[in-house]
Amino acid sequence: MTCEICNTSSYQALGEKNGYPLVRCTGCGFAYLHPMPGTDELNAFYRRYDGTRKNRVNSGRKIARFMRKLWLPVRLAPGTRFLDLGCNTGFAVEAARRLGCESTGIDLSGEAVSCAEEMFPENEYHTATAAEFAGAGRQFDIICCSEVIEHLPSVRPFMEAISRMLSPAGILYLTTPNAGHFRVPRKFVDWTAVTPPEHTCYFNKSVIRRLFGEYGLELLFAYPMIKASLRVVARKRRSGNAKGK
Repeated sequence: MTCEICNTSSYQALGEKNGYPLVRCTGCGFAYLHPMPGTDELNAFYRRYDGTRKNRVNSGRKIARFMRKLWLPVRLAPGTRFLDLGCNTGFAVEAARRLGCESTGIDLSGEAVSCAEEMFPENEYHTATAAEFAGAGRQFDIICCSEVIEHLPSVRPFMEAISRMLSPAGILYLTTPNAGHFRVPRKFVDWTAVTPPEHTCYFNKSVIRRLFGEYGLELLFAYPMIKASLRVVARKRRSGNAKGK
């Protein structure tokens, strides 16, 4: 298996956790499960996942937190059409609406989407993957992707969908654990963010910058974080070669 980011076939073994071996690409530093779990295995895991129930609590606090996080991306965007990829129960979608956006959310979980529709009915929700939703041909001025990309068995179809859905000069706000942070333990598998098969891949800033560039996205800045987390804002170039358009 070659690295999905740079196609290098050489990697360093990082150890094993929960029965899943992890490796780091020697070419770009991307860390991932090797071998990657199959679709059936991941579906079985998420059928047992209880995140939807947990996420219904403390809604006011979570909306306020997302309003603080999204305030700047909303103001940098060329318009107000907002999409949250992996919206779960809709806190970011509702936060964006309160910031003046036309808010839409999608999630794989029909249960989560039903909860979002019940809790925040003034927004639009769909049960779909990013690739499926991109097929509708809609574009958005702000796309939020919070703690999603590290769950995917393949990141390129996801990035292609983002590039297709993001309007020219549109803003992407993305968060994910930061494998390059100084707080990551020397023994990588001891890091609390290493939770296979829930998290399948691990990014650092340079990997994200490289991946974004291939899909026509310019990394504007990364927030300084005390926690081992990446919080980045990128803009879609108005023109130029990219794999997803």
